[in-house]
Amino acid sequence: MAEPAALLQLKAAFETGISRPLNWRRKQIEGIHDLVQRNFDSLVSAAVRDKRLSRAEVMLELALALQYTKHEIDKLVRFGKSNRTRSGNSVSLLNGSQPRHDIRINSIGIVLIKAHWAYPYSSLLGPIIASFAAGNLWVLDAGSSAITELLSSLLPDFLDHSGFLLDLQHGTTGLVDMPSSSAAILEISSSGAVSVLDSTSAPSSSSIYVHESGNARNAATALVHAKLAFNGQAPNVPSVAFVDDAVYPQFHSAMHEALKHYDSKLGRTTKDDSNAPLQILELTSV
Repeated sequence: MAEPAALLQLKAAFETGISRPLNWRRKQIEGIHDLVQRNFDSLVSAAVRDKRLSRAEVMLELALALQYTKHEIDKLVRFGKSNRTRSGNSVSLLNGSQPRHDIRINSIGIVLIKAHWAYPYSSLLGPIIASFAAGNLWVLDAGSSAITELLSSLLPDFLDHSGFLLDLQHGTTGLVDMPSSSAAILEISSSGAVSVLDSTSAPSSSSIYVHESGNARNAATALVHAKLAFNGQAPNVPSVAFVDDAVYPQFHSAMHEALKHYDSKLGRTTKDDSNAPLQILELTSV
């Protein structure tokens, strides 16, 4: 487990208000952007030491992280410009002028971030960026030893050392059973004891309905690609597809074509596998 003294130091840094200024938050997010941009190849190489991961998917994760940093920086800039606004609906002062209001959103505290092996950088960098944007500090469990080793050497060069903690002992993360990429708010007592105040998991899978008003073939192909990406572990991908009778033949044919292409391209097989990411079950009514 991370040393209690280190957690207390992180808590003390938060309570001093270090993360409240928007400029501080922006600089940390810019640091993440620079870290990824300047060490892109090294980050990819560290991730693909796990032979289950695809180089193309890891590169996509990092590219999306760069886009996300720009998006959050733009939001902070816009928020800073609109922070002090005049309210047209408020009651006028006696001299006829409108009162000026400050909009302040308080941060929560310390966020615990866990990685998912199938998409390590999306599950790490996304929550890190979001935590900084919200004015929170964080404790990180990178999961993969190669990624942990690389990040532990890079992060101090790009971020304020008071804003994060690498949980190299991998103990704090045992507080929460997180089967998927997740973040948790930690409660740290004055003695250094740690408990979970709140936690959240990646959105679970959902269902979709395919009918004749859409393109059934495109829907089937997109579903296969999404379901088989990131070793079948990608979040937000539908787990059940309800298909209208009118377009079922097209959907069924396109799905099989996409699966065959997947098998031939990657040298894998998905046929007759009860544990395959995709299975086709036909439900009929009497």
